[in-house]
Amino acid sequence: MQKCPRHVFISYSHENQAIVTQISNLLASSGITCFKSDRDIHPTSYWDESIWDAIRSCKIFVSVLTPEFLKSRWLNLEFGAAKVSKKKILPILHGVTPDKIPHPFDQIQSVLVDNKSQIPELIKLLKSITADIV
Repeated sequence: MQKCPRHVFISYSHENQAIVTQISNLLASSGITCFKSDRDIHPTSYWDESIWDAIRSCKIFVSVLTPEFLKSRWLNLEFGAAKVSKKKILPILHGVTPDKIPHPFDQIQSVLVDNKSQIPELIKLLKSITADIV
């Protein structure tokens, strides 16, 4: 079980750890806390319970859509939990073109982050969104 709520829940494929770690570190240095499963789910914890608790307690659900994550069973499970919990949802496109965005993500305005130079703009956006709901 998660000890404290986070501002942002990051949904992603572990194959894309590098970009997600960059985003997570920059969020942390900006004062925005985030849940990242590889770091925040502790040994002996059940993944599904930890993830659902974190989604319910976050302010923003961020899904890093990559070709690898589009194949994951967690993509729709986590999205569904965020939607039912009435979270703000921000799809981030990384290596995915708009025409490849699956339903229901295709109904939400997404942000393109295909290279490192676009990450600071993403952090700025997330700071403004969290400021509106915190």
